[in-house]
Amino acid sequence: MDLARRNALRARVERDIRFQAARFQDLDAPAAAGLVVANLPYGERLGPGTDLKTLYSEVGDTIKRRFQGWDAALLVADDSPWKFIGLRPHRKVPLLNGTIPARLLLCEIRPWRSRED
Repeated sequence: MDLARRNALRARVERDIRFQAARFQDLDAPAAAGLVVANLPYGERLGPGTDLKTLYSEVGDTIKRRFQGWDAALLVADDSPWKFIGLRPHRKVPLLNGTIPARLLLCEIRPWRSRED
């Protein structure tokens, strides 16, 4: 995280960025609107017994419940179970993350509507 802070300082955007180390599922939106950016794990460095589908589902639930009114940019491996996030990207940008084929999923997180509305 120190490297990220130094890069933000060099780019003169340190006041606009909030750095925090936490489980994604424990995050709350710090403002009414914004952009949440995440490079989701591909499963290679996660410990044994980690269920990537469950993790992706929990990340999607967190975004849908706590980041309504935000936009999300999620970097995922092409062969990851990214559909378990449960969001409908309005754009999927194919790219390489190093040598790993990946997609940048761009999503608008709109407020939920109950069935009674």
